[in-house]
Amino acid sequence: MTSPSTFVLVHGAWMGGWAWSRLAPLLEAEDHSVYAPTLTGLAERAKLLSKDINLSTHVDDICRLIIAEDLDNVVLVGHSYGGMVISGVAEKMPEKIKSFVVIDGFVPENGKAMREYWPASIMGYLDKEASKTGGVSVPALPAESLAVAKENRAWVDGQTTPQPYATFNEVIRLGGARDRIAKKSYIRASKFRSHPFDAVVKRLEADPSWQRLSIESGHVPMVDHPSSLACLLAQTA
Repeated sequence: MTSPSTFVLVHGAWMGGWAWSRLAPLLEAEDHSVYAPTLTGLAERAKLLSKDINLSTHVDDICRLIIAEDLDNVVLVGHSYGGMVISGVAEKMPEKIKSFVVIDGFVPENGKAMREYWPASIMGYLDKEASKTGGVSVPALPAESLAVAKENRAWVDGQTTPQPYATFNEVIRLGGARDRIAKKSYIRASKFRSHPFDAVVKRLEADPSWQRLSIESGHVPMVDHPSSLACLLAQTA
């Protein structure tokens, strides 16, 4: 058993704190503290959805949580789009972070928006969908397209909510604080085909400060394989 840690779990696009509902109890059973907030405008906070919600809004969500709960030595975990969010958090408060973990997600470079990492075909589809809401939001990609296990797809599709579109379009500004965090890990979901995430793994191979791990799962391992992911997260702590 590893020594207790404090986990802050940041969900991906279209999701909410619910995405961690199968995994959080497993970490808590090992005496870890777990925080799994829902980002502004999503899930139970969907009534707050507006055109003004962007990546900075979500970075502030997590920073405010860390400050309000007086957290230190945090294992900061981001899934998918959450990798953008936690990169912004690391830039603002690196002294609070013990371990930085991205699960099948984005590890952005300075001056880039998330849309720059996605294939033109996906962004073309999302731009078209966003135009229907006046640029406010885009509907969730179906769970099947994320290689979610068949038995979990209906539940995931029923839980997802539209994503504030500005979160995909805002450029992130990074000054290297994330890269100076000593313990960094990337967990790739091997059953999800993704050129953007494969490119992230390839880029990180050149950086010895990153630990690279793999889980046999589709894109949402916290839903499909919570026990295996909990074990990996305990390792990264």
